[in-house]
Amino acid sequence: HKVCCIALEFHWLMVSMDIVNDKFKTVRKLWEYQIWDTSNKVYGSISVTCGTCGVLFLVLSFFVMFLIGSLLEFGIVAQAVVDSKSSPGYEMWVSNDNSITPPMYECYNFFNMTNMEDVRDNGAKPIYKEEGPYCYQQIKTKLNVTWSDGGEKVSYNLWTKYIWAPEASFGRKNTDVITNINPAYIGIVHTAKDEALLTLGFTGPALNENLDWFTGPFINHVYADQFHNPLKTQMNELVDIIKESNSNLTTEEAENEFYGYWANATSTNGLPGSASNWTGMLISMSSEKSSGLSLSSCQDLWNSKTKYSLLDKDSDTTMNWFDGTVPPKYNKWVNNEQAQLVNTSITQLMNSFNIEKEQVTMITGWL
Repeated sequence: HKVCCIALEFHWLMVSMDIVNDKFKTVRKLWEYQIWDTSNKVYGSISVTCGTCGVLFLVLSFFVMFLIGSLLEFGIVAQAVVDSKSSPGYEMWVSNDNSITPPMYECYNFFNMTNMEDVRDNGAKPIYKEEGPYCYQQIKTKLNVTWSDGGEKVSYNLWTKYIWAPEASFGRKNTDVITNINPAYIGIVHTAKDEALLTLGFTGPALNENLDWFTGPFINHVYADQFHNPLKTQMNELVDIIKESNSNLTTEEAENEFYGYWANATSTNGLPGSASNWTGMLISMSSEKSSGLSLSSCQDLWNSKTKYSLLDKDSDTTMNWFDGTVPPKYNKWVNNEQAQLVNTSITQLMNSFNIEKEQVTMITGWL
């Protein structure tokens, strides 16, 4: 009986333990589920939060980048653009004579001939020693500064002065003596063959011959180089501007329009392009009345193949126009013979282009 009771009690205990164990498993599963479910909710919340922050940071980064760029651009423009005396960079722009702008130096080195007496007396080979640098601080100041067109244009006078800068120099400006040859003088002596002959070149007859050369071949050379080519270039540029303003025009038609403007326009108002394009290219502007030159005369005057035209580089042509621009009363070197040359030149131009003396005067005045 006791054995049976013990067996029954043991069986009940085992059943009880199984029940407890089952309940424990149920509670554990429930607890694990609750924890897992809670974790999923937490993880989900964190993911949403991180995603939102990422988007916000992305938008903010673009905004900050744009803001920083704008601030940098504003700062650079404020310092670099000077359109009034109140601009932040005005003081540095108007003069470099201040404590902010780095100093500007202009430095010179010289080659000193150390055996001058030997070269002069014995014809020895020159020996040179480099001296310097001799430096001067360059101070630039803009005076009479005036703005126009809302700060888009500015005019001023530039004053430059130089101050001895011993801190940047190795030479002494007041005591150093530099000896060297004069290449220009050597060239003149070589051309004259001798210093004595060079002296004769400054006597009356030789001086007169030199002046003839100066007012002849020399003027022709300078005139041809400095006048003909730029004049042709300006004409071509204005013809292009006329064609741009009216695409229906041929090159010949645009050239004919140019001749009309050149000869008869008394102002730049209404002309193709800007006023600056026509500056110095209107012969009637200074007289305020039309020259009345015909189209055929203008075409001949601007034809490089026509004798005595504005674009003819022949020396006779150059002298004709040059003589025509120098009235005798304004030239102290003009004598009666030269005065006759002036009148001859004007007559030659009148006959060559079928124009009046007043028209020649207007053209030479324009030249």
